[in-house]
Amino acid sequence: MKTAFRTFLIAVALVASAVGVSAQVPAPSKLINISVQVPITDEYTSATAGFVIRGDTVKKVLIRAVGPGLAPFGVTKFNPDPRLTLYNSAGAQIGMSDDWGQFVGDAEATSRVAASVGAFALTPGSNDAALVANLGPGAYTVKVEGARSGDKGIILIEAYDAP
Repeated sequence: MKTAFRTFLIAVALVASAVGVSAQVPAPSKLINISVQVPITDEYTSATAGFVIRGDTVKKVLIRAVGPGLAPFGVTKFNPDPRLTLYNSAGAQIGMSDDWGQFVGDAEATSRVAASVGAFALTPGSNDAALVANLGPGAYTVKVEGARSGDKGIILIEAYDAP
């Protein structure tokens, strides 16, 4: 019985191959986004998140600090003007964003990347912070705080693996 079944499977495979049917191999799953919602208060005036890029090639990453952009989701106590600063593993500042929509070209490019990874849209000209960076392998830190001293409220920190 085992031999007959095995012969049947081989015959099915040969016929499938002859007519152009191939087995569908699902693509491996991968994480494309990680986020954390943090409150900025009198006691905790900033928040820090880190991530690591592994491999040997440069990776495009979208990083956002969303405050006003949370309003459509029912968040009422959002930070009115978050600012994000990106640091490399040596502690050197390599990027910064405050009021992401200030520069038309940057806003359009950032919006395209955000749409490509499925991120919710930010209002053009809003006080949210967002940047796209091409980063080599290594460890990175994102510091988020209110752009003005005393700005308090909830900020959503996001990092996306961009195509």
